[in-house]
Amino acid sequence: MFKLALIKLIKLFAFGSLSLAAHQAAAFCGPHFTEYRVATSGNGNFGVRCVQIGANVMSWYGEGAWGGSIYRHAGKAARGEFGMAAWARDIYGNGEQFQNKAEGIFVIYEGAWQNGSPERIRMTQQWNETWVKARPGMAPYYSNLGSIQNCGRHFLRYKVGPYSNGTGVRCVVPGNGAAPLLFVGEGFWGGNRYMHLGTGSSRNKAYASDICKPGYAFCNTVGYDSLVFTALSRSSLKVSGSWNEQWNR
Repeated sequence: MFKLALIKLIKLFAFGSLSLAAHQAAAFCGPHFTEYRVATSGNGNFGVRCVQIGANVMSWYGEGAWGGSIYRHAGKAARGEFGMAAWARDIYGNGEQFQNKAEGIFVIYEGAWQNGSPERIRMTQQWNETWVKARPGMAPYYSNLGSIQNCGRHFLRYKVGPYSNGTGVRCVVPGNGAAPLLFVGEGFWGGNRYMHLGTGSSRNKAYASDICKPGYAFCNTVGYDSLVFTALSRSSLKVSGSWNEQWNR
């Protein structure tokens, strides 16, 4: 969530906050994601999902409330022998009220596909949610979550920088190689806040996109395999390719 390196990083960043101001449907996630709303019935249940769907993989950032309690999470699904199997992890320590993780979620795509995504996504087995694609006329999504400083027990927390122009936090789900399976990044660059979601594409490579909430200055994405990860130690990662960062625990 680079001058040669640092200028490229700046371009991926966006500034602003999780705002209480109203905005149009599909405006929260930005153009690099398909925005869905949680349609699961129940008092105090609502949420937004910023979803990327690729070849046999899906990753997402989500936030909202369940039973009136606030949550924030990230998750990933991959196609296997029996369909799309997913997991999710709650981010915790920034005002969130859940710190759970879920394995064995089964993902079902429903309805017509348009622009590379289905009308609805159903999460079954360990979860029971229905996500409906945001469209013009839907009520705007409101958020009262602040910036991510802590990740909770289900992520590894890395610190980026500090560089002369900014710093950041990375909440990482580690993979079998140097590259994370999934990461959520947030911080400041040039005094402006940014946030992004990154997805591992191989043992040592990943891609990432800004979550381009309203008012953000930058709204970029870096492509498949464009981020290269090298483990410098058990507690330090170097990110090269489209970015030039060092993450330290």
